[in-house]
Amino acid sequence: MSLSDYILKKPMDHKISEENMRLLCKILYEKDIKIFPIFGTLLGIYRDSKLIDGDNDIDLAIFSDQKQKFSELKDNLKKEGFKIINETRSIISIIRMGNYLDISVLYPINFPLKGWISSVFFIPKRLISNFTEIDFNGFRYHCPKSPELMLKYFYGKSWNIPSSGTAKISLVLAMLQKYVPKKIIKYILNLFFNNKKK
Repeated sequence: MSLSDYILKKPMDHKISEENMRLLCKILYEKDIKIFPIFGTLLGIYRDSKLIDGDNDIDLAIFSDQKQKFSELKDNLKKEGFKIINETRSIISIIRMGNYLDISVLYPINFPLKGWISSVFFIPKRLISNFTEIDFNGFRYHCPKSPELMLKYFYGKSWNIPSSGTAKISLVLAMLQKYVPKKIIKYILNLFFNNKKK
């Protein structure tokens, strides 16, 4: 089945999606991979104590220095019914039991600002410098130490009021990807990315 067959995502089944997230995180935690909820998934867990109605996938993130360790688990994931349907430098899309999980791969950057980028998203370093855990239906997930600051950054001051808004993208990163030739982007990435282990 091609990637185009998966593009139109229907709203997720909460029970299956929660099972998928729990199982995937359990597998990765056992291998010391720090995977954590982000974007709408973190918003639902923290604000509503449930996944957001109408959302079509689980949003998770890992740091780039752990991507290789994740790749080494592909056979294990396949045995549990996970199928990787798309993998790029910045995102890994997975399906299991007809429901989707997107894993953003976060790369450190030190110029012009210190933080992490993945595709069109920029996260200031201060927001994910420290971690804690958050309990969701009896399972403990890694979580940024100040989830409210993270949610306010992506969804604005009214993050705690349900709306149809989506996470804030970096316009600079979006414009770069749309208008700058790939060779130049690759040069910029090689020039400014700090690939040292976190």
